Amino acid sequence: MKPFLAMAAVSVCFSSLAFAQTERDLESHVHGSASLNVVLAGSSMFIELSTPWNNMVGFEHAPTTDEQHALVDGSLELLNNPLTLMTLNGGDCTVGDVTVDSAMQEGDHSDEHDEDHDHAETEEHNDAHDDEAHDEHSDEETHDEHSDVEHSTAMATYSFGCENIDRLESIDLKLFSIWSGFEELDVQLVGENGQSLVELDPQNSVLDITQVR
Repeated sequence: MKPFLAMAAVSVCFSSLAFAQTERDLESHVHGSASLNVVLAGSSMFIELSTPWNNMVGFEHAPTTDEQHALVDGSLELLNNPLTLMTLNGGDCTVGDVTVDSAMQEGDHSDEHDEDHDHAETEEHNDAHDDEAHDEHSDEETHDEHSDVEHSTAMATYSFGCENIDRLESIDLKLFSIWSGFEELDVQLVGENGQSLVELDPQNSVLDITQVR
């Protein structure tokens, strides 16, 4: 079972109040803010991070320069390595499945080069009448591509297997020190003994797990 599906299966046993709050936070899409869902179930822990791309790279449109591509690639590499983003204190946990979803992953340098080359060849072989229609079509495509990543959000889901989950004390979130764009993190923590909503920030970046363990 994928992490987010397992999280949903576990979380349905609890009140939907906390989830409604998280949905409102996501819909508002406030730069500087992000949400984190943490679910403990048996000897497993599931974590889901959702954040606007602006928090990590300072923009949300498709990268167009080498510098922007490097920023996106670097952030994706970090998102795919959860132990660089957080320190688990206790529990003897190891990383299981990792999934990162984002519209930013759809394009790369070679795709842009091929698109530009194809576009140039099309213009070269079209007559004056077709040029106008082609330009209108290109404008629509450009608008659609921009819309696809406008207000874009990265969603990362992680699963962990813990040999001694009853000894898992806390999670130290390093997001604030890695990316200066993170200002607050709305955390929904769910465990077999209850649930809790916590707000973390650069001055308070450690999540206490014992309250729901």
